[in-house]
Amino acid sequence: MNDRGGAYVGDACRNFGRSQQEAALREKRRDEMSDRRSPRPRRRLADRRAGDRRQEARRPFERSVRFLRTLDGGRHVFEGELIDVSAKGIRLLAPHPLAIGECLLVEVRLGADLTFNLSARCRWCEPTVDGCYRIGCVLAIALKRRQLLALQSFAGQLSAR
Repeated sequence: MNDRGGAYVGDACRNFGRSQQEAALREKRRDEMSDRRSPRPRRRLADRRAGDRRQEARRPFERSVRFLRTLDGGRHVFEGELIDVSAKGIRLLAPHPLAIGECLLVEVRLGADLTFNLSARCRWCEPTVDGCYRIGCVLAIALKRRQLLALQSFAGQLSAR
């Protein structure tokens, strides 16, 4: 300390050098730790979807649905099957592939008086062995609890038959 209450420059330099040495030591230890770890092989893209990445529980729901997609300024309607549903996403089985990011309207009829129209965006699409396509979609608007319960209730009625 000098007579004005400040530290000498030498003290500051010693402390600065010490922090640099500590940082270098920490870096060396980190490098040694990373060398001990065995590298893991990266998962292939198809394997990535084998695990469940949804935050909400999936509910099996096998039901024929209609899709409306807009391509090249025209509208194309085709039929497919809704495989499962969660509050924020659906999985479909369709005869035609969808492009990643493509938007579509999915019409689910639950009897004569109840219809759900779900706006969705394709997140992934993969071919199946029988020539169809399994498609994962995120919903533009998450299903409300009562909507999800209505779908689950209807799916339960179908499986009881």
